[in-house]
Amino acid sequence: MAQNQDPKATATGPLYFCYGAEHTFAIKAEADSPWINQGVKLDRDPNLPALPFTSIPAANTYQPFGEAGVTWTVNCPRAASDAAAQPFQMWVQTEFTSPAYKISGSSGHHRLKFLDITGNEQFVVVEYDEEATLKAREVSYYTDQPVPFPAKWVLGNQQLGPAIPDSNGAVTPLVFKPVEGRSYPIILEVPSLYYETGYARVEIPVTALDVTPWNNMATLQINGKAVPEVVDIGPICTRGKSNTLKLVNPNWIFANSILTLKSSSDLAALGITVPDLNIGKPVPSNETETDWLINSTPTAAKSGFFTLELACSRLKKIGTSMLG
Repeated sequence: MAQNQDPKATATGPLYFCYGAEHTFAIKAEADSPWINQGVKLDRDPNLPALPFTSIPAANTYQPFGEAGVTWTVNCPRAASDAAAQPFQMWVQTEFTSPAYKISGSSGHHRLKFLDITGNEQFVVVEYDEEATLKAREVSYYTDQPVPFPAKWVLGNQQLGPAIPDSNGAVTPLVFKPVEGRSYPIILEVPSLYYETGYARVEIPVTALDVTPWNNMATLQINGKAVPEVVDIGPICTRGKSNTLKLVNPNWIFANSILTLKSSSDLAALGITVPDLNIGKPVPSNETETDWLINSTPTAAKSGFFTLELACSRLKKIGTSMLG
């Protein structure tokens, strides 16, 4: 069973209980309630089917109604992914007063959620004509089993497309191609009676940039000089000297991303070592600079050119190439 949760009631509708969930059902006492100090039990109309759950205390078992009221733990059985909702009526009955307090309920896959959301992890760069492919799975909130309810992709008041789940709950992907740089709060939603809005929703923000951050929102320096100043001939690594490659990220565009410096050159033949080569370096949210050391040995190496490439986990394309 899933962890304890309250069943949900709308202003005019029934109490919604969910397949596979453990709920807490409570009746609160008013200050002058005549039920206080009486026994109270869950019951049903004897002419109707049994209640579609088990409870502690069990149905038809009295427990004291205290000044704070009374509580039952309700365990709803699991059901198939395509199981229909089951309406029912339960009674709360006291020992010495009548008639019973009658409550309408419904058991079903009422509370839903989306898992395995992907496709918005990276920036979408408009100048490169990039797009984002959003994916998700629709499942029961309590059991994580896939459910078959049609959902949809929405942006503001515009419906972007259907999101029909397959047998594994994977909904129809959305291919989204922005036309300008900004944040797009795309919503994936499915009707769900559990929620007052009538929908289970998740926001999947897609961030689009008009241009690549490289040499725009973030720049590179080598030994304190901006890369464009040395790009024609590349950084010169003098034998026996250490050089510093620095990414300057003043507006935190790369915050919480991973930066990786790579090279397809034979650096060892040139006596070049980069301690953090091919090692992803996390960019903290409060840091505006990231450094790499480029070391050159003093002896036993030939002269020549080499290339370095810097990649960011939030960008689809390799960020920038440098010739040294």
